[in-house]
Amino acid sequence: MMPGNSNPTQHRRIDLSLTRPILALTLPVAASGHLENLVVIADIFMVGKLGPAAISAVGIANQISMVFGIMMVAVTTGTLAIVAQAIGAGNKLGASAAAKQSFSLVALLSVGLGLIGLADTTFFLESLSVKPEVVQLAVPYLSVYFCGILLSMLNYSVAVCLQAAGDTRTPMYLSLLINAIKLFASYLLIFGIWGLPKMGVTGAALGSVVGSLFGVTAGSWALFSGRFGLTLLPGTSFKLEL
Repeated sequence: MMPGNSNPTQHRRIDLSLTRPILALTLPVAASGHLENLVVIADIFMVGKLGPAAISAVGIANQISMVFGIMMVAVTTGTLAIVAQAIGAGNKLGASAAAKQSFSLVALLSVGLGLIGLADTTFFLESLSVKPEVVQLAVPYLSVYFCGILLSMLNYSVAVCLQAAGDTRTPMYLSLLINAIKLFASYLLIFGIWGLPKMGVTGAALGSVVGSLFGVTAGSWALFSGRFGLTLLPGTSFKLEL
């Protein structure tokens, strides 16, 4: 007689004990991503009031800015792994050091990419065979974006470092703050509300920079306050150690 298990379904049971913590970590990340997509759609909807050329300008500019953003993913992916390992080992000083090094590297690369972007904005657009009327609107939009690329990349780096420490809620709240301010500022600047200059497409880009500035301020406070998953500690340096 072959030995067997009296309950044949026992080995087919799914262990759901980790479902709640997994969802607690992943849902805020998903919410942040969807929120950013909604703001992009809202931006396009607002500039759509300015005509087809404005919509095309923002769409093309978003594609170019996305390419530059992807270049930062490699840096932040490495940061995520190192910070997570340090936090898992209980090495808060090591996590702080890795995060500071990441911020410095991201800042350096952002400045370099920003300068390249400012110098070659027209070339990027013409290489995509963009119509002249669209180029005329997209150039100032991208110029503002490249001037503020440091802020947006630092915000992304802050979010990654906190997520690596197991805190995905704080980046979600920061994203909510950034995008709410971004949307409000863009609305005011696109249409010239409350006596502000009517900047059109360029106002959408400047609104994004304003939101990013508030995000960097709030993110810096979160990292230095010691109240969240990751704390930037004394004894670690922002000076790059290559």
